[in-house]
Amino acid sequence: MSPKFIFVLFPFLTSVLSAQITITTSDMPLLNDTVRLSIQNGVQGFNPALTGANYTWNFSSLQADMQRVDEFQSVSSTPFAYQLYFNNQIMYPNHKASYAVASPQGMGGFQQFQIEDVYNYFKNSTQKYAQVGFGATINGVPSSVQYNPVDVQYSFPLNYLNTDSSFSVWGLSIPGVGYMGQYIMREDTVDGWGELTTPFGTFINTLRVKSVIHKTDTLNFNNFGFKIPRPVETEYKWLATNGKVPILMLVKTGPIVNATYRDIFRNVTQLGIDQNNFIDQLALFPNPASDFVIAEFYSFYSGEVEIGVYSLLGEELINTHDALYTGSNKIIIPLRNISCGMYLLQIKQGKQTKVAKLQVVK
Repeated sequence: MSPKFIFVLFPFLTSVLSAQITITTSDMPLLNDTVRLSIQNGVQGFNPALTGANYTWNFSSLQADMQRVDEFQSVSSTPFAYQLYFNNQIMYPNHKASYAVASPQGMGGFQQFQIEDVYNYFKNSTQKYAQVGFGATINGVPSSVQYNPVDVQYSFPLNYLNTDSSFSVWGLSIPGVGYMGQYIMREDTVDGWGELTTPFGTFINTLRVKSVIHKTDTLNFNNFGFKIPRPVETEYKWLATNGKVPILMLVKTGPIVNATYRDIFRNVTQLGIDQNNFIDQLALFPNPASDFVIAEFYSFYSGEVEIGVYSLLGEELINTHDALYTGSNKIIIPLRNISCGMYLLQIKQGKQTKVAKLQVVK
């Protein structure tokens, strides 16, 4: 009797342990939750596209460059000027936020529009989890900015093979400076489920969401307006029951893959990088470029940065200086007087440099 019982029970336990899950609103963060996250930039040795049903992913070799702690705080605890759209159920019911999360890395901005002290606002409902906007100090002015429509990140219930899409827009005008905004198109597919291992542990049942995100920046300043398609981002997010945030998220932009994952405290420095790497993830877009190119990068320091464009023979064709901010930076370099061809764009601070190839077409 006993051997027969064990024989029948074993496959039953196996199917339970590897069961497919459903993600709902109850698996999202609650007010006053805090989560510790580790970040590794420039992840190598993994193919994020590998997935499927009852799949096993092993990311145990990830190593944190730095950490942060996200706190899901009440809207009323954020700067008062930020709360305009996010704390008024009567006037702005679609944007009434459940909580806010400070963004220590900011959200960048072009040198003409410096965005600092950022809070992102989220709404968690039984139907969806969405970012409804952000608050920030923009060129020294506290501002409240709606996503309209909102950026839907998950539609509930979330199950394997679900597909969804979301289109959102935000924009703001700064008197005396101009206009800045962005279009965001998100295409989601739940493309896998199974077991995930990270340095934080092994999660038997996870659901993976792949999001392909197309962003277009819209700018207008000094009577010069244009739209700039951003490089396509692909997010891979592994969700778990009561996980609050993705247990692991990989973001692929071009050849670069960055990882953010739930973790315990690690003895890493705030920056977690060699001092020579003061700039991380230098990217140029559009590339090929015609009238202008945008240099986008993350800086671990503030100060001044020197930008040069050189021919392949070393001739300096452009030399300019701009303010450098801690966090994300975007700098526009005009190319109207540059002929077609291949060039090198160099960003320099003191003796530290970063170089990227640039193609100019007319």
